[in-house]
Amino acid sequence: MTVRLAINGFGRIGRLVLRAAIESGAYFGDGDPEAGGQDFDYALTLLLPAGVEADGPGESGLVLENHVTWVVLDLAPGTVVKRCAVLRPREPGVLSLVAEARGACAPVVQTGCSTVVAGIPAVLLEVVDLADPVEVRGAVTYEIRVLNQGSAALTQVRWTGRLPETQAFVLAEGQTSAELEAGTSRVLLAAPLAVLEPGTTAVWRVTVRADAAGESRFTVELTADQFRAAIVETESTTQY
Repeated sequence: MTVRLAINGFGRIGRLVLRAAIESGAYFGDGDPEAGGQDFDYALTLLLPAGVEADGPGESGLVLENHVTWVVLDLAPGTVVKRCAVLRPREPGVLSLVAEARGACAPVVQTGCSTVVAGIPAVLLEVVDLADPVEVRGAVTYEIRVLNQGSAALTQVRWTGRLPETQAFVLAEGQTSAELEAGTSRVLLAAPLAVLEPGTTAVWRVTVRADAAGESRFTVELTADQFRAAIVETESTTQY
């Protein structure tokens, strides 16, 4: 009796479901004095590592705390059966799987394989003015919120703020420091945030002075190592 284990596809948290295909074959019969051409029953088990759940065992599989088991009835000598399980890993990293087959007339056999489970980078950028409208010569504060809504950590998260001519920079505070770019009065640069873990939010507040009446648009451009293009958000404030 032999057992083979294969993984179909590439595991990706939250987007693609990892599929593990197990092939179990019993090769008794010709040349095997123990088989005698009889059919046997077997139990095929997929062991689940920590942090992995079985979403659908298929083929009448039984999902227990740390494994999935299928009972294969009347497996004729020289035949092969396949069972498939849909797994949901909760964390990125290397996923190692082990499958084993047990039969009444054969020793236990095991095999294994592994794949890489990758997280998904995803971010939500929000820019909100905390007062609107605002009188000329008055102050308006913008709150910048960056939410990591993916399953992979974001690295080197930074943003650039662009002020219109109708506003003047006053101060900035938050997760990292931010200050005007050298030689400019309209471009605000935030120091990079080294890591933003999944499910966490980084917050900054930028206060500006309203210098003229009209509709003023404060623009924020967000970048991180995981994104090839900047994420852009603009907030409009009425000044009178």
